Amino acid sequence: MTSQSQGIQQLLQAEKNASEKIAQARVRRQEKLRKAYDEAKVEIEEFRQERNKAFEVKEAEALSHDDMSNKLNEEADEKIERLQELYNLNKDQLLYNMSVEKQRLQGSFLESIC
Repeated sequence: MTSQSQGIQQLLQAEKNASEKIAQARVRRQEKLRKAYDEAKVEIEEFRQERNKAFEVKEAEALSHDDMSNKLNEEADEKIERLQELYNLNKDQLLYNMSVEKQRLQGSFLESIC
């Protein structure tokens, strides 16, 4: 009976060893999964940052184009305003000069006819 008892003890010990190996394998598996998850999170965050930077560059380019367009429009408006001011300043003098020239031409035309 001692040999049976020893055989049972060996089987129990083998079962215990197998259970420990299975538990260790599960722990290693969990560690690998946790490590893979952490690595994936890092890669995702790096990718997200890369995409955000690319977006910010595109956004800055678009805004700079808008700013440039706004600046050009403002410059054009300023030039138009300045031309309007010059026109208003010189309008009376121009009309006066034209009327004087008209009178001079009418006078010289009438002299040439007579």
